[in-house]
Amino acid sequence: MGLVRFRSRGSKAVSQAIGMVLAIATLGTVAEMGRTQGSSEPHQDPSLIDLERGLAEFREAQVQTLLEGYRQRRPVQWRGDRDPWLLENAMQIRDPFVAALEQEYGAPIGYKAALVNPAVRSRFNATQPIRGIFFPKMLYSSGTPLSVSVATRPLVEGDILVRVGDAAALRQARTDDEIWAALDAVIPFIEVPDLIYTRRSIIDARAIAAANAGARAGWIGDPVPMALKGWKNLSQVQVQMTTTVRGETTTRTVALGQGLGMAPVAVVRWLRDELGQDGIEIKDGDVLSLGTVLPPMPAWLGMEISVRYMGLGEGDGAIVSGRFKSEPGR
Repeated sequence: MGLVRFRSRGSKAVSQAIGMVLAIATLGTVAEMGRTQGSSEPHQDPSLIDLERGLAEFREAQVQTLLEGYRQRRPVQWRGDRDPWLLENAMQIRDPFVAALEQEYGAPIGYKAALVNPAVRSRFNATQPIRGIFFPKMLYSSGTPLSVSVATRPLVEGDILVRVGDAAALRQARTDDEIWAALDAVIPFIEVPDLIYTRRSIIDARAIAAANAGARAGWIGDPVPMALKGWKNLSQVQVQMTTTVRGETTTRTVALGQGLGMAPVAVVRWLRDELGQDGIEIKDGDVLSLGTVLPPMPAWLGMEISVRYMGLGEGDGAIVSGRFKSEPGR
């Protein structure tokens, strides 16, 4: 895909466009609204054409704003925060935004599910999870020091990845066992999502969707091969996250299924189906993030993080760790 380029729009045009969105959401199709009596050929009402053009201009402006903020690590204002327009419009911002990122970061290597837990979804007025895309330059080996400037407003989340072993089998899988059989490993994961919006922005599901579900960075541990019995017990795995900031250490533990608020296999199924509907083909070796297991917390200079998965692998369990440098800088 080529780099998507957009023209800058004035703030007045953007405000007008936002105001038009609710009207668009309540209208029927242009063809049906414009059909004249005694004629089989529809025509477009000029006012509807203006509304559609205004919405397109709003989307273009928001994409450009997101790209500039993402590249410069500068918080951006979410322009849709006080207008009840549709989640589908956020997808039309996300897709060109992600297409531009692909030119800079390389082809996708995985996908994430966000807002998986129903309690979290309700806080953001979401009726289903939100998906995002991971690119190669986003994921780092366990223990790699990162700067807090790796993201605009970085957070830290205890997470988990599963790896696709047979993408063709996953696409065709119907039962839970068939889905598990198409996966070959669990990978410990600490995500560093980017809360890219300004503190004044009212962030909802549309804002999260437009910004590629906040995908920015993360640390990955060693893959743990899984047999069918192990997959079925994945929900019971205890996930323990330890953080140290300025000499103060905090530890939190939760069962993986409880933290997700959904069965892990249900998340895989949802993510597969969602990507398929968007025409995205999962490949062998792709990683799938099942969502936040432990609540996110802000990143700090010098912060150290480790997440242990008790019951995965051998000994005390699989582990992944990360550290933010004591001094800023990329």
